[in-house]
Amino acid sequence: MRNKRALCVSLCNLSELLLSQGQMASAMERAQRALDMASDVDFHVGMAGALRVLAMGQMDTGAIDAAGNSLTRALAFAESEAGIDRVATRFLCGRLALRMGDPLGSRMHLDAGLEAAAEGDPESYTPMLVAMRARADIIDGDDDSGRDGLAEAERLLDSMTPLRRGEVMVVMALAHQALAQPERALVLAREAAQVAAQCGFKLWELVAHSIVAVCVDSEEAVRARARAQSLARELCRDLPPEMEQSFRGRPRIRALLEGVSDSLGSKGFE
Repeated sequence: MRNKRALCVSLCNLSELLLSQGQMASAMERAQRALDMASDVDFHVGMAGALRVLAMGQMDTGAIDAAGNSLTRALAFAESEAGIDRVATRFLCGRLALRMGDPLGSRMHLDAGLEAAAEGDPESYTPMLVAMRARADIIDGDDDSGRDGLAEAERLLDSMTPLRRGEVMVVMALAHQALAQPERALVLAREAAQVAAQCGFKLWELVAHSIVAVCVDSEEAVRARARAQSLARELCRDLPPEMEQSFRGRPRIRALLEGVSDSLGSKGFE
């Protein structure tokens, strides 16, 4: 039993790493193995962790309903038992709500995540929670609160690891797009694309380049769009047919592959 628990945790960590590298199918296969293993030994911490990683992969591939089901189960564990990371779970719930066009629901989850993070945040989710809360405020029409949140996220940038910094800058860039501030969005997206490329984080790099492509009117936009399109095709090639179809259906991916620039704006989370 102890070995299964340790292997489950290792599989979850590996799955999350594979997701960051754009290996979505491999990541989800390992997350499902971790979930099955945790279920076999009634390891709730492992089940919650595996469900979170599954939900991340499902959001990445565009399987929004499946992600919602996974997070509902993960949140039930997180809210009922000690030792389960409520911060990460609430963050993902807020991210999903924003993807589904529910900024009010997103704010509720993100506030709960920030409250949990005040008690302990070992994976440093606070900057992402702050940045995404700011974006949810802006999309919900509360621009002043959104600007305050962006200022706070800006202050936190220097304290982050490269991975977290790149992720936060992408969310901030999207928020500045929603505020009709393309100049600031461009600065953030440029740096985020560079960080993501250096670390091999393909999906975040794709999003960052697609933001650059609509924030500047020059040869840089052409190059950024071409790079984002190349990444989208590369990610598609690594997916089985059903996942590929779902991934291609994501508004940002569809816009890149079909050449519809208006859909690369700020309304979809990624």
